Amino acid sequence: MKRRPLARYVPPVLALWSACSPPPAPSHDYDGAIGVDWPDTQPDIVVDPEIVDFGTVAPSRWGEHRVTVTIGNVGDADLQIQNIELEDGTDVFEISYIQSVLVPPDNSTWFEVALAPLSPGVLIEDYLLIDSNDPDEPVYLLPVYAEAAWHAADDPP
Repeated sequence: MKRRPLARYVPPVLALWSACSPPPAPSHDYDGAIGVDWPDTQPDIVVDPEIVDFGTVAPSRWGEHRVTVTIGNVGDADLQIQNIELEDGTDVFEISYIQSVLVPPDNSTWFEVALAPLSPGVLIEDYLLIDSNDPDEPVYLLPVYAEAAWHAADDPP
């Protein structure tokens, strides 16, 4: 029996193996090292409503006005809410406790903003600052507005 050299069969086997499982394409990382491109995961904050506007409120109805604010995460990593505060620190708006400070992807949490008593005829403008680990929007600015009517008859129906 005649022996055939093994090298004659190796190239077709290697070609078949490399066609079945190509290696990932190399890339350059930020530090110049060669690595593999893996998708980055990060949280992405969305807030609803985009503006909290209490409108004009009669003094007799101050305690009745509350707005629920929903914070959602449309990213693919957990969103961590680190702080919620008013930019100017006015005592006209009150913020309730947030339901959860950790928001998994495709989920949401909520809190309420209430209107505290204010002087008649005063227009209040402030921002809620929502601090999170969203790399694109580490501080989300949510405008908040309210105006006190002079008396109950000025309150819109």
